[in-house]
Amino acid sequence: MPLDEIYKNDLEAEVLPQDKEWQPKIEVALPTPPLVPPGNYKIVIKLDDLEAKTSTELAVPFRMRGTAVEASDRLVARAFRFYRAEDEAQPMAKAVYRVGDDLWAKFNITGFKYGPNTRWTSATWCPS
Repeated sequence: MPLDEIYKNDLEAEVLPQDKEWQPKIEVALPTPPLVPPGNYKIVIKLDDLEAKTSTELAVPFRMRGTAVEASDRLVARAFRFYRAEDEAQPMAKAVYRVGDDLWAKFNITGFKYGPNTRWTSATWCPS
């Protein structure tokens, strides 16, 4: 499954005899889909030399980290965890806090379906 449209870059440079060791450098940033499941993937790079009428291909493997979330036919929040800070690596062992403490909740939502009559709005949680 392609991550993005095929990137085409026509590189035109005059190569002189003293440039025999010259190598073209191309930098491309590919966006990854926001909801891609964790796993092993690869980026396939294909190059065509129109002057020499040759081509080459290179597959670069990479691993997407993340959390696999079980699919659901209805809206469900899973793996609900509390943290002391937004960038905290480990969740709190117990969700114990005092008035005025920062408390972050992170969770996975599954079962949301986009359609003509659905939209995403921000969620706010206030304790009673």
